[in-house]
Amino acid sequence: MLKFLTAKRCANCGRIIRGKGLEWRGKHFCSKRCKREYREKHRVKRKGIFLPRDTFDAIYGRR
Repeated sequence: MLKFLTAKRCANCGRIIRGKGLEWRGKHFCSKRCKREYREKHRVKRKGIFLPRDTFDAIYGRR
């Protein structure tokens, strides 16, 4: 009973992981597909914040 409560679960689909499984940044996954889906969902955009064209013109004003 207690073993079921402490079993590792997949961070993406929630299935109980039997065997070794995969680990990435402290999260556990049941398959490569689940790991890839999780990474795509939680990807951080690193390009920075771009202001809309109107705001840029309002701030720097084209004369």
